Amino acid sequence: MEAPARVECITCPTCGSRKSGAIWQDSPVTREELTKELVAGAVRLIPEARDAEFVVTSRERSPNRTIAKVRVKADVFGVPVEDEAGMEVVWRGETCDRCSRISGGYFEGVVQVRAGGRPLSPREQEVATRIACEVEERLQEGGSRLSFISRMTDEEGLDIIVGENAMGEEITREITGALGGRYTVHPKLAGEKDGRRME
Repeated sequence: MEAPARVECITCPTCGSRKSGAIWQDSPVTREELTKELVAGAVRLIPEARDAEFVVTSRERSPNRTIAKVRVKADVFGVPVEDEAGMEVVWRGETCDRCSRISGGYFEGVVQVRAGGRPLSPREQEVATRIACEVEERLQEGGSRLSFISRMTDEEGLDIIVGENAMGEEITREITGALGGRYTVHPKLAGEKDGRRME
């Protein structure tokens, strides 16, 4: 087997998601489980190795360094063999695409929930809020990392500020389906900067 002396992992310190190449992915596993996955994944076995079993042990040397040992058992041409190697896991922190947008106040749309000629009832507000949160959770579980609710305000009704327009449209359809009413979609506002039109 061949094993590198060190592997590097970039994680978001805010939400714990992991960067793989240029793509961010949610990482629902613990750091210990991720260490095992990284170390076992870095090992290269000879093509003749069969029925390989990996045992990874690790200890934290510092907040951004983990020392790991991997022991591999396999069959090579019918003969049981064993080998082991040491590896260092280097943890780097970097703010992910989603957390960067949220902290920067980024949004693509606002869903405004209003009642005709009266304030929203507490029940209507509760139902709309619950639906918005359920849609956010469902889309993120489906892999849409940038489908997030930036914030909600309830000054003149309920305003749901969303990270993606498609998410806003889905929230709107589900709220009107549950509470009745109708909805309209307004295009993004355009402005000017230094005399040039900005979309």
